[in-house]
Amino acid sequence: MTVDMFNKLNDTHNTNFPRCKKSNFQIYKERKQGVGWRLTFKCVKCKFISQEFVLFKEKEKDYPGQPGPKAAAANYSLAVGVMSTPMGNARASDVIHSLNVPCSSPTTMQKCTKRVAKAMVQLNDEDMGDKLVEVEKSNIANGKPANQIHISTDGRYSSANITSTKKPGQNALSAVMLAIVQEINILWGIHY
Repeated sequence: MTVDMFNKLNDTHNTNFPRCKKSNFQIYKERKQGVGWRLTFKCVKCKFISQEFVLFKEKEKDYPGQPGPKAAAANYSLAVGVMSTPMGNARASDVIHSLNVPCSSPTTMQKCTKRVAKAMVQLNDEDMGDKLVEVEKSNIANGKPANQIHISTDGRYSSANITSTKKPGQNALSAVMLAIVQEINILWGIHY
């Protein structure tokens, strides 16, 4: 991505300003978009100002005509990573800042996390629906009632601290539950 940007920058500069033999580029404008950046360059030897370059992969918009620029896919990747660990947005931001990298604003991180969570719940519901149909088919084939499922379950939650002895897991950052369907050896995993 970066090599392509510099090649295009040089080509455009040399085409539009052929008399400027030794280009010297500086950042003219930079725009942060979550953990991604958009950059515009200028040549200090001539009046050339480049187009805006997007230094991240863009996520397609949710619907046609949605206002604003396309979102940085990296913001959603960060949200997926945060949801897969017990750290949460605030601690993920601390980790990124400790690397001396500017992080997304808390609002952007929360917005991305909400969208990713919604997609994860939808994907989980679809997956669990498929597994339920599989169990029903197996029950019917074995002469058992379709709506009976014999399972064993176990659950865990992740929490930085326990604030209540009466309601364990109340402040959990994530929870995992496993269910094993005993008759047909299907393992179900649910992660919240």
